[in-house]
Amino acid sequence: MFILSWSCQETNNTSHTTGAHNHETPSISQTIWTENLEFFVEFPALTVGEDAKFAAHFTHAKDHKPIKNGKLTVQLLSGEAKIEHSVQMSSSAGIYMPFIVPKSKGIYDLKFIFEYDDEVEEILIPKLEVFGNQDDAAHATLPHQEEGSIPFLKEQAWKMDFHVEKVSKDLIYEVIPSYGTWKHSSINEQAILANAKGVLQFSKPNLVPGAFVKKGSILFKIGSKGLSQNSVKLAYQKASIEFEKANSKYQRGKVLFENEIISKAQWETIKESYFLAKNNFETLSNDYQKGGKVVRAPFSGFIHKILEENGSFVNEGASIINMANHDGEILEVLVGQNKANKLNNLVGIAYKCNTNEWEHIFQKSGNILGINYGVSSEKPNISISAIPLEHHFVSIGSMVEAQVLVGDGKPQIVVPKSALLEDYGQFSVMVQKTGESFEKRLVKIGAINGRKVAVLEGLEEGEKVVDKGAYQVKMSAMSGKAPAHGHSH
Repeated sequence: MFILSWSCQETNNTSHTTGAHNHETPSISQTIWTENLEFFVEFPALTVGEDAKFAAHFTHAKDHKPIKNGKLTVQLLSGEAKIEHSVQMSSSAGIYMPFIVPKSKGIYDLKFIFEYDDEVEEILIPKLEVFGNQDDAAHATLPHQEEGSIPFLKEQAWKMDFHVEKVSKDLIYEVIPSYGTWKHSSINEQAILANAKGVLQFSKPNLVPGAFVKKGSILFKIGSKGLSQNSVKLAYQKASIEFEKANSKYQRGKVLFENEIISKAQWETIKESYFLAKNNFETLSNDYQKGGKVVRAPFSGFIHKILEENGSFVNEGASIINMANHDGEILEVLVGQNKANKLNNLVGIAYKCNTNEWEHIFQKSGNILGINYGVSSEKPNISISAIPLEHHFVSIGSMVEAQVLVGDGKPQIVVPKSALLEDYGQFSVMVQKTGESFEKRLVKIGAINGRKVAVLEGLEEGEKVVDKGAYQVKMSAMSGKAPAHGHSH
């Protein structure tokens, strides 16, 4: 069970007219984050005999989308006394609106029980006062929303790519800026050979390096057009004739042997000749099509190299194409010779993948294959080879931005790089104060390790910053206009 304190409470005033008096009943809000969800609730100060309607917002912590299918029970507790009400989701996805009517004033506990996705969360607001009448509630002293906060409703956040990240400490390392090149592992590259002697005919005109081919698809054909001797066609025709003759002798010999007209030795000779001719014919006819023998892709992958020209004469066994699959991507990152001593304490590599997001490969994972310190006039840089943790379906030979992380590392406050906003050289982040209020906070940043940025000043561990959608929150602040709620309170 999660117990809320009043530190996250906001109040607003709602007018109620009774006779000649104008009472303003405070509206209370609370926010709590659990491991799986964010809970944000708004409700009027509880008053005896008055309907208290709750607007409870539930958001998935992982993707910041509304939890649409659940059941919420609210309970007002005092000793053995209990008032409760349960609801399913309201007409607005992710918002649940139960209500209760307090019967007597005093100090109560307010409990929320939320059932969803085979999970149950219990959240308790302790020592909440129930007022005897609206006048007492209107004059009660309760915390108010901080000045300068930026309103940004849950309904707005739910409709966009939005996410909040908890500020934490992590090790930040020294960075050597670099770049990397994608290569294939040799163990996952295969030479495709000519299966006969003849003229090379590629199956498609767009069969070029980088092209994707499926397993079993035809890559090329070895034809005999223009050849008068030792062609594929002549070899196939000769083998076919020899097999027909051997098959005829085999069928006749079988009858003669069964009738004891020929000896066993003669029958064995006939059988041997038959099976030799059969094997030779099947070998030549395998993948034979009109005009030549075809060669198919042994696996799904990409054309890495084309070693012979279309229309050229090739011998049997010649390498025609090099194919590679994506099980063997290797990232080669280059480092200047003057940084060689720092590589003795190599921690890992950060690189931008093809989605423009930063990924990391750490030494402790075993995915860094090694460091080649050998240099020459043709190869002036030290190279580090590493295997990524995930396949990115990159173009072999393409280059990526990279960072080489070295040193012992220093624990520092970090935020995702995507959380930073920059204005004329100054950096800021959007800090979530409550479910629907944010604060623009200036920060001083330090080293950047891939997707992580060290924050030297401006944030405390445990605070929450917007790492997706920060710009939209900033625009909401610049508009100077508080958005209207999509639901009634």
